[in-house]
Formats: sequence, structure tokens, C-alpha cells
Amino acid sequence: MESDSPLFQHPQNTPTLDEYRRLTTLRVNRIRDYNFVPLDVAIEDPIKPLTLIILLYEYDASLSLKYAIPFGFFFNALLALGQPKHLEFLDAANKEKVG
Repeated sequence: MESDSPLFQHPQNTPTLDEYRRLTTLRVNRIRDYNFVPLDVAIEDPIKPLTLIILLYEYDASLSLKYAIPFGFFFNALLALGQPKHLEFLDAANKEKVG
């Protein structure tokens, strides 16, 4: 990813806290655009999204957490409810149309 986009290159200087937050948000959005683990694959094999989160953590812990909480925790909470009526929210959440 670092060679693919300057966004993922580690900065030479230490960014301010606001710059770091903005950069992390931009990186999370780019990771979402890449769609490394599509929703159907994540449902079939729950190890794959976990692997992605671990790999993101190796790159940057903040990036991993900022990705995992809204896109991992929320999805898993919906799946754990086990009700078909809640599954309709998965697609909407994946398209960021919930909340």
C-alpha cells in the first residue's frame, strides 16, 4: 500500500495530533475503498476480517482500531442478534447509510 499511495507512507516528521487524526481517517476511508474483505467473504470466513485487523495493527495501531470499531464491532453486533430483520442493516451499514 505504501508504494500505491503516498497516503500510506509514514511521515518523515512527527505530525500534530490533529494531522495524525485526519491522516488516520483518510487511511481508513482508503482501506474501505480497497474492500480487501467483502461482506460475503467476511460472513463465510470470520478469520479473514480478523487477519486484516491484525495486519492493519502491525502497520498502525490507530488505523486498526479506527477501522475495527465501526466496521467490525458494529457488524458483529448485528450478526450476533441472529434475527433476520437485523440482517437488512448489514448492507446499509456496509454502504455507510446507517446512523
